[in-house]
Amino acid sequence: MSSPKREYRHHYLDALLDLTARAGGNFGLDEVLPVSLPKDDLIDAFRKEFRCKDYPLELAESDHSLSEAYKEFFGLSDEDFRLAEAAAQLTENKFGKTEKICYPKERGKLLDVIGGTKGPFYTVTDLFFVFFEKEVLCIVSGNFE
Repeated sequence: MSSPKREYRHHYLDALLDLTARAGGNFGLDEVLPVSLPKDDLIDAFRKEFRCKDYPLELAESDHSLSEAYKEFFGLSDEDFRLAEAAAQLTENKFGKTEKICYPKERGKLLDVIGGTKGPFYTVTDLFFVFFEKEVLCIVSGNFE
């Protein structure tokens, strides 16, 4: 799904999120993929990237911080919240300050639509959007089972 000419910071984030998933111990067999999308044409870029051109994607802004979004996404316990905080800090060191976190309004339906042969995973289990100054990261989890 992602371009072979990805920037170093995107490869860095791949490794950081994989390490966070494994260190938390509750993530199971899922893998994580951060997908960089342009802010200006986010919805159309998402539809193209995930091959769902007719899906009426709507986002709802959350009051979560990036740490809280990571905690929920990775299923981290309160005791492991420090992992989410560290991952958020390291993410912002590379991408800048988080402007906002958004979730799809119909998350369950969207996960079904982009699964199978359309998305990066056969089974897509979760996703959320992180807005930064220059781009939006769609953080996706899933597996091939």
